[in-house]
Amino acid sequence: MKEECQRLQSYLNLHLSSINALLLQYGLDTMELEGKAAVESSNEVKGLILAAREKTDQVSGDLSLQGQLITQTNGVIEKLIATTAEWSGPWKALHEMVSRIW
Repeated sequence: MKEECQRLQSYLNLHLSSINALLLQYGLDTMELEGKAAVESSNEVKGLILAAREKTDQVSGDLSLQGQLITQTNGVIEKLIATTAEWSGPWKALHEMVSRIW
């Protein structure tokens, strides 16, 4: 009976060792997969950051162009105001003459 208990205990120890080895292998496989997923996720985030950086640079360039456009527009508006001021005298005179006739 004592010998049978020792054999059973050895048999159970062997099976527990096998189960522990399988669990260890499973844990290592899981860690490897998670590591690969983390690398892929990191690469994806890096790509998104680079894309955002490119868009930021593009917007900065656009802002510079917009600034130039605003400067040009202001110049045209100033010329238009000056032209309007030049024409306001003759237009007023014409208005007064037409008002007298009607």
